[in-house]
Amino acid sequence: MTMLKKGLQALLCTLTILTSMACYAIPPGCYSASLGQDTTFHVNNITLRSGSHPNVGDIIYTSPAYTIQYQCQAGDYGATTYRANLVSLPDFNVLRDQLRNAGLALRMLVNDGIWYSGQLINYTPFPFGDVIPAGKNSGVKTVRIQLQIEVVSSPPNVVSVSLSPHTAFKIIMGGLPDQNYGLNINTSGFRLQSIPDCFGRVSISPTWVSLGHIYTDYPSSQHLPRQIPITITAGQNIGCTGQFSDNYDILLSTTFSAPGQTLTSASQAVALTNGQDEPNGLALSLKDNAGNPLTFGSPSTFGNLTQSGGDISRTYTANLDAIPGTELKTGSFSANVVVNITYQ
Repeated sequence: MTMLKKGLQALLCTLTILTSMACYAIPPGCYSASLGQDTTFHVNNITLRSGSHPNVGDIIYTSPAYTIQYQCQAGDYGATTYRANLVSLPDFNVLRDQLRNAGLALRMLVNDGIWYSGQLINYTPFPFGDVIPAGKNSGVKTVRIQLQIEVVSSPPNVVSVSLSPHTAFKIIMGGLPDQNYGLNINTSGFRLQSIPDCFGRVSISPTWVSLGHIYTDYPSSQHLPRQIPITITAGQNIGCTGQFSDNYDILLSTTFSAPGQTLTSASQAVALTNGQDEPNGLALSLKDNAGNPLTFGSPSTFGNLTQSGGDISRTYTANLDAIPGTELKTGSFSANVVVNITYQ
């Protein structure tokens, strides 16, 4: 009887310990909203003007806003409240040092706060978001993050920094003894590079497009739409003697505009007028080489200009057509269309 009683006491003690443990749907920590483990910020190459001397404190690059949907499960380790934290990982040291050698530093805008790399060491927490009571789940939340490159000392005339992909940051639940359950933030590989003002060269062929005569006495379907191809070529100006980075890789964008012209409601065509400045029932639009209409005033990707790749050419189509439900009116018509090619 005595042995049975001791065995029963041991069993009751084990049961008591088990029932006192907290039960969570997911382990304490932070996750993506879909319970995945990683998210990636895709950073384009950043191109600077060589020979320029920005002032210390200048922001020379601001990324688009990245949004992350996440949820955090608070533990119950003695604290009454918990909060999501952004921390740096060992990969961040590589990124930080490469930027610092070029006189630059990374800042992160996190919701309404600023996380500055000059103040960071590994696992220095940056709290954000709502406070979460012990043992509770935050539900799905959204954090907004932007990356900025700031000048912290005099940079060299030519910046040439190649950054490989990194797992540099992590969202964790502050206050937990074990930070294994966190949401990794990866950054894609990107380059910081310099080119002089005289670097680029652009040509358009033809620069003047004749769309011929339109006869209002004939059904428009007999002679419309009319389409004329236009080729735009961008490349390096061979005569430019300024300094630029080796192995450059420059993303080019095109933006078409029609200054002083009336655009359709979707901004994808110019509503033309006759010699009396009256709408003549015609519209001029532009399409890319896949036949997709371009939006005036909105940038689109042109291509990557590389040191070994040579010129880039793209063919667009000027398209003249009748505006449905309108009357064609006689008179001369013209439209000035401007194309801007920019780099990042």
